[in-house]
Amino acid sequence: MKKNLLLLVLALAVFLTACGGGNANSADSENTENESSEAIEVNDDIEVYGVVKTGEKSVISLPIAVKVEMVDVKAGQAVKVGDTLLTVDLDAITEEMEHIKSQIRTVRNSMPSGTSAYNNANNRAEQIRAEIKLAKEEQAKAKPLLDAGAISASDYQKYADNISKLESNLKAAIYDMQGVNENKAERQQSSENQIEDLEYKLKQFEDAINSNDFSGDKVVVSAGNAIVESVSAVSGAYVPANQELVRLLADQEKCVISAEVPEEYFSKIKIGQKAEITALVIGDEVLNGQISFISQIARKGGSEIMIPIEITLEAGKKIPANSNVDIKIIAE
Repeated sequence: MKKNLLLLVLALAVFLTACGGGNANSADSENTENESSEAIEVNDDIEVYGVVKTGEKSVISLPIAVKVEMVDVKAGQAVKVGDTLLTVDLDAITEEMEHIKSQIRTVRNSMPSGTSAYNNANNRAEQIRAEIKLAKEEQAKAKPLLDAGAISASDYQKYADNISKLESNLKAAIYDMQGVNENKAERQQSSENQIEDLEYKLKQFEDAINSNDFSGDKVVVSAGNAIVESVSAVSGAYVPANQELVRLLADQEKCVISAEVPEEYFSKIKIGQKAEITALVIGDEVLNGQISFISQIARKGGSEIMIPIEITLEAGKKIPANSNVDIKIIAE
């Protein structure tokens, strides 16, 4: 009897232990299921890399050759409208302008009139015409003498030969008159072309120093706030006309980040969708933004097809241009 009771107690203990273990396994299973669900929610967010876009580039150059006295900025420096980029030798510019004006006056004063040469040729032609008229009158008087046999045919021919010679001389005189006019026209055109070139050059100087890019002897920022991308000018050096001096990047009012997402996420993103941005350059700060552009043209990136997108940061927040960033596009 005691033996049977002991066996019953042991059986009951085994049953209770089995029931407790089942409940523990059930709890563990439920916990695992919950953890798996949280992981799916995290994975629904799309994580990509991006680069902060630069503003529109602009090249500062001048249509005139200048001597740079001082470079007043460095690459990477933020500048605003009115800030000095370069200091140039304004006296040298003024002297060059005066030299051009002097050249224009000299060319104008030496422009051919042609009056004297034309008058000489014209007077000679008029004199020859008078001689021809007189020669023809004398020929007419000699005709009756020829008919009467008072002079020979050879003597009468001399009148005709003289008239022919005078007419030839008249043609030469008229040709000279035309030549004077043509030469005058050619020289006139050459002078006018020279003056036109000089006046164009002078206007370039005047337009340059009167433009918004100049303030006295300073080359200044005129188009808007910017960041200096590069400086080509060197203090003390002469710079030819139209050569790059400084390159600026427009300071964008809003910070825009370019990125790409794999094609399988195309249907999961939309304009206005929120994103979180982190970057080494801003430390632990997390910035908020939203998708502002989704390209409708895919691009092949290595073995994947990628969709270009742009993220615009919230107003007032900026990250230095060309910085690498991490982007988390929040699932909706």
